[in-house]
Amino acid sequence: MTPRAVARLALLAETAELRLRDEVRRHSAALDTAAQQRQVLAIYRSRLGQSWREGAVVDAGLARRAVHFAVATQAAETQVDQFEQQARQQLELAVQRLAQAQLHSRNLAGVQKKTAAQAAATAEQKLEAARPVPPQRG
Repeated sequence: MTPRAVARLALLAETAELRLRDEVRRHSAALDTAAQQRQVLAIYRSRLGQSWREGAVVDAGLARRAVHFAVATQAAETQVDQFEQQARQQLELAVQRLAQAQLHSRNLAGVQKKTAAQAAATAEQKLEAARPVPPQRG
């Protein structure tokens, strides 16, 4: 393989590695978002529970809205759980692909060094062959 071809492959591998790093960042951010959503739902649930424990008089309309909110919160939690599970799976897959891309890049770097050394040796041999032979005295 020529040094130029190896350099192109190394550039492609580097581009793929950068893309995978961005993908890992995106999935990590999605997990952070899911954690924040879960925290917001927990705070709302806590406030709702606290108002019920205080024993305040609540009209029927407010009680109905509270029940609807509690049901909606459970549905939202289910969605957050699903979103988080999907983001975690995608993150694991992206991390695996990133590790493979990094291994490929390291292998290409080794090949690149080897082909550069071979090209240097070939160039040196050509120089030796092109050097004029001094006449022998005798």
